[in-house]
Amino acid sequence: MIIIDTREQYEEEEYFKNHNIEYRKEALSCGDYAAEDSNGNRVVIERKEIKDYISSLFEGRLDDQLGRLAQEDCPILVISGELEEYYESVPGESKFTKDQFYGSLSACIVRYGLRCVIWNQCEHAHEDTLGIITKVLEHVSKGQLDKIPKRKKREFNNQIGFVRELTGCPQDTAIEMIKFYGTVRKIIEAPIEDLKSFRGMGPKRLARLEMLLDE
Repeated sequence: MIIIDTREQYEEEEYFKNHNIEYRKEALSCGDYAAEDSNGNRVVIERKEIKDYISSLFEGRLDDQLGRLAQEDCPILVISGELEEYYESVPGESKFTKDQFYGSLSACIVRYGLRCVIWNQCEHAHEDTLGIITKVLEHVSKGQLDKIPKRKKREFNNQIGFVRELTGCPQDTAIEMIKFYGTVRKIIEAPIEDLKSFRGMGPKRLARLEMLLDE
């Protein structure tokens, strides 16, 4: 059975209906699509158009989204569109190179333990990507997901999420701070000078933290 997140657009649901694909809608905690086998094992797919992937990367939203996706046994990232689409949407000349794009994908695979990354660059990428997702999930739901080797899930909990919300720091930095101080309270009470030693805690994030604590 294919599962579509309730936040997905109407046109996605229409695609499944028009192609007579069996599905149900569910509020997923992460990702846009999922599939389950008869034993309840699940594969979850996060789908992003390339412009959204890059803007999410720059704004820090991608770290949160893939951090939650990393909690699934079989997380998959699907990207649709060509890099030229992003360059055309940015005023002036973008400094984000193709090498940096490939590097960001590699970092996502390593950091979040993605099982698979699919990048669809065909002319009609949006509809074609839905076709790819459908075929992957249909085959998965008919297979035996319990045969997929288990992996160590990435750390993500309420403390880490709170520290990231408070400081704006990357997930890895929040994890390091929690491990070092033990509690969120001790992080808040720590001298700002001490927090400078953590990678990712630059002047802007430290100033933001000071401002929030002084309110």
